[in-house]
Amino acid sequence: MKKTAHKGLGLEKETCPDCFKVVGERSRYRLVCMLGMEQKGLSVTDIARKMSLRQPTITHHLRVLQSVNAVRVLQKGKEKIFSLNKAAHCFDECRIPYHA
Repeated sequence: MKKTAHKGLGLEKETCPDCFKVVGERSRYRLVCMLGMEQKGLSVTDIARKMSLRQPTITHHLRVLQSVNAVRVLQKGKEKIFSLNKAAHCFDECRIPYHA
């Protein structure tokens, strides 16, 4: 598997392509950091309000993060609560920092 270095984050280690999806877009990485600081998780509405982004944009970023197992989803009634999966490969092995 080819690895990609991400110097902009100060990471000395190289990151696999799947994990690069997590940090390859500034808004997505901001979302990772926001979820990393939350204890109980956030809904799409909460995230959109805090990040000043539209809900479809947040949903897209969350789907990308789900594709690499970087977030967990808890269904609470009609609402989904998203939290960071800190045990995911991207944070555990590739060591992507998840706090600002």
